[in-house]
Amino acid sequence: MRAIEFFSGIGAFAEATRNCEIEVVAAFDQNSAANSVYAHNFSLQPYSRNLDTIKLDDIPPADLWWLSPPCTPFSVRGKQRGLNDPRAVSFLNLITLARTATPQYVLIENVLGFRDSPALDQAKLKLEPLGYYFIQHNLCSTQFGVPMRRPRHFVVACRRAGARERVTLGNADLQPAFEHASGNAAFEHQMPPGWRRSQAGSASGTADLRPAFEHAPGSAGFQPASSGSSPNPERKMQLRDFLSDDSDDLFLPNEVMSRYERGFDIVDPSEPEAELICFTKNYERCMRASGSLIRTKSGTRRVSPEEILKLLGFSDRFCFPDQISRSLRWRLVGNSVDVRAIKFILSSIGVIASEKALVER
Repeated sequence: MRAIEFFSGIGAFAEATRNCEIEVVAAFDQNSAANSVYAHNFSLQPYSRNLDTIKLDDIPPADLWWLSPPCTPFSVRGKQRGLNDPRAVSFLNLITLARTATPQYVLIENVLGFRDSPALDQAKLKLEPLGYYFIQHNLCSTQFGVPMRRPRHFVVACRRAGARERVTLGNADLQPAFEHASGNAAFEHQMPPGWRRSQAGSASGTADLRPAFEHAPGSAGFQPASSGSSPNPERKMQLRDFLSDDSDDLFLPNEVMSRYERGFDIVDPSEPEAELICFTKNYERCMRASGSLIRTKSGTRRVSPEEILKLLGFSDRFCFPDQISRSLRWRLVGNSVDVRAIKFILSSIGVIASEKALVER
């Protein structure tokens, strides 16, 4: 299967598809630093193209499009201008191009606010008449046993096959376990007409989803996901297992702590239930609501970019080129995606095999 990674960043999608039968044939991003990191790790140089105006002739044929568009138009931390935000233009242009290119799959990742956005409404309006079938998930890193909250919304748009077939995706067992940054537990799994929730699963607090799909694209690899792909590992990983960098320059000066400590989210990794809040690209510049700090015996420090990569599920083989400064690294990882969530989405629709590695660091 050939795939294209739009808004590719440092390559979370390419990382998720290592060693499987998906070939990323092109990537697109205008951030030169992100592109250098991508090329360094995947031997593929992303195109630095303005996706607001890109033409179909500039996009190679592919079976799957992965889109991770700018989240500011839909984020509660932004002005939530939606389609009135200039940063939404590129997404709408790509959806328009998808009408002609008709890839088998269009996968989209964004913040939770994207779920009810006019941008998603426009995508459905343009693609559903062409036979695209939409499935939506909210997923968070905590659902994979990772001690970090990073709730995101995922959309799968898949073209229906010509034949009327019923395909069951199996037991997804998606537990309503993740939390918003506000601390309120929430989980929604939007399914098309025909899905069934077992009463036993609901009573136990676990959403045992057995969706029955009509007109599902059986000829396009829409296969049942095994129980091994469930984002509910038996073991929650400990925060201390992800931390390995005690460099002096990660620690905050005493004067900063004495003045601003009350506004920081400070976590003690020795506590079994310790969880970090979501990291953003502004983590270094503005630590309030942009990520957690770590309390140690030596003082309070930031979480390093390399440690955040581990939390996001990147493999040990992924690394930054030496010329990328720590400041840039923080900005780049703050814009990235949880690799485990991408693997889960791909395995749920049968594009890649389900792996126990979904819950491994």
